[in-house]
Amino acid sequence: MLLLVHTSDQMLLLQMLRFLNRYPSYSAKLLVLASKINRLKKGVLYLQFIMDENNAIKVFSEGYTAYKNRVRNGSVTIGLLGAAPEMPEYPTIMPELGEDNIEGLFREVLQDCVNSGALSEEIAADLGILDLGTPVVLEEGTPKLTGKIGTGGHPILHTFIGDYSGYQIWKDIGKGYLLLTVSTTANYTDISALPIMGSGEVWKYKIIYVYKNVPIGNWSNECTISVIGHV
Repeated sequence: MLLLVHTSDQMLLLQMLRFLNRYPSYSAKLLVLASKINRLKKGVLYLQFIMDENNAIKVFSEGYTAYKNRVRNGSVTIGLLGAAPEMPEYPTIMPELGEDNIEGLFREVLQDCVNSGALSEEIAADLGILDLGTPVVLEEGTPKLTGKIGTGGHPILHTFIGDYSGYQIWKDIGKGYLLLTVSTTANYTDISALPIMGSGEVWKYKIIYVYKNVPIGNWSNECTISVIGHV
């Protein structure tokens, strides 16, 4: 029996959360020290917080760069310049600090489960750690792209990343598709300048997976989002 530990940040986090959620049902068999499970819980919660903050900072950074470019060079949409993007702030109450190398601790916990002699394939599958041995053919991947309007009127795109590094986002605002950016997270917020107040535009998107900085697989479906002008 082979065990699986995901390599991407998001998939590893989801895997550890699933493991912690279902482990109590098997704790009497697998016999991992309660103190070690508690350390893992604290570390995973802190990792989740840091990943969320990292994504927020990334969105801010991309938005600020776009804002800087508009200040310097203007945009295809004529209108008054809006206020600068607001820098993300830490919450007033911070989560408890976790330890470093939480993946290493997770692997140690999995080894303890194996050492117990009670880890069956059925249990491993339920815990989300069983390697099914089915190879992923990256060259055949076709992302499914969905989108919606988020806070402030900006489009939010979503796809499943899985074993890929991320995905290229291509955008068409009526002049043909151009590369917008590369996202390494499942959700991406397009913080491009919105149309002037009272007007609307149709923005189209399509994506393709990226693996080791190289586009791979098939193009996604086209996702069309109607964007309304804000102040």
